Amino acid sequence: MEKLLVFIKGANNSYSNTASNLLGVHSVASAKVVVKFKSQDGNGLLDVITLAVTAGKENQMVEKISTNIAGSRSGKLVVADALNQTGLEPAFITGITSISLGEGTNKIVEELTGAKSLTAADSGKVFMLNAPSSGVAATLPASTAISAGWNCRFIVKAASAAPYRISEDATVDTDVLVTSVVERTLSGNAQVMPYSAGHTNIDLRAGTSVKGDSVTIVFDGVNFYADAISANGGGIVLQ
Repeated sequence: MEKLLVFIKGANNSYSNTASNLLGVHSVASAKVVVKFKSQDGNGLLDVITLAVTAGKENQMVEKISTNIAGSRSGKLVVADALNQTGLEPAFITGITSISLGEGTNKIVEELTGAKSLTAADSGKVFMLNAPSSGVAATLPASTAISAGWNCRFIVKAASAAPYRISEDATVDTDVLVTSVVERTLSGNAQVMPYSAGHTNIDLRAGTSVKGDSVTIVFDGVNFYADAISANGGGIVLQ
């Protein structure tokens, strides 16, 4: 039987999850220790338990919780029971401040100043394009190397004298990019919304694309679908 970690906040208010879903235990504020799990609902979400601890005992409680989780046998381990004042260390773990289910995660932001070949591990990242003189060439992972749901976003941090180019992996893929572009400065009947159902490159053009232009990409198992936004007409070109 897998190790089960239990937290009891009060009457009809409790939580348990397996030790294998534990992501970490940490403290970044006085009198608080946070325990994070992979959500039981999946989808990359988090379940977060915030414990109230005696001020000055935060680091000690992080160590004690971690040690007991790692060292306990399979079965049930009550980490905190605020209702009955039991658990690992009731003298210093004084309660459970909150049990939050299904929280989202912060995006990982990475600044690109040169060429980048993306991999499966880059899913979920936001790439800030910041190469004012040279531009950036970013290559998407091969469609055969990732699964449906892979996604990322590119945002222009600084306009460039050379293009910011996003390309499919041409050694494996041919015209698997599907892109729609909205150009914000145009309106009404004059609005142009470039679209391509199958192409190789997305260019955020030198001299036309500006800070804040962006491209969001999602892979469905076959194609990379891109939504692009440009401040100026012709700021993003599909090739």
